[in-house]
Amino acid sequence: MGIEGVVAIGGGIGLLCFMAWLLVHLVLRWREISRETQVVSGLAAQVGSGDEAVRFLEAPSVQSLFERIADRRTLVLQRVLRAVQTGIVLLALGIAMFAARLQFRFSDDEAQVAGVLGTLAVSLGVAFLVAALASYLLSERWGLLKE
Repeated sequence: MGIEGVVAIGGGIGLLCFMAWLLVHLVLRWREISRETQVVSGLAAQVGSGDEAVRFLEAPSVQSLFERIADRRTLVLQRVLRAVQTGIVLLALGIAMFAARLQFRFSDDEAQVAGVLGTLAVSLGVAFLVAALASYLLSERWGLLKE
């Protein structure tokens, strides 16, 4: 296997990982939006006239529901979790590249490519994890995570 083969395999694995992550992310986001839409639609169906709608929307329980749906704490935590997930996936990909480099008999060029790809993936994974930690700590310091 030449250097082109190693690059193609590494790129293919990276593309498959990205596509799997994207698919899972889209499905989870779609479920979340669907759930919120069902709740709001069910509540809106209970309202008849304009006056009833105003009274309904001004009710404390309904306002707390809408606040929970658009809760900034949840949004911050979702972004931090997404960065942690991406970091873990990239870190695992980098470690897999290093393991493949040690496990298989690559030529010098192929081993160098696997090492470079592994280093890039590990570096990006660590960077995402550090960014997630920094985001969490700053959000907590700025009061975005208070109940």
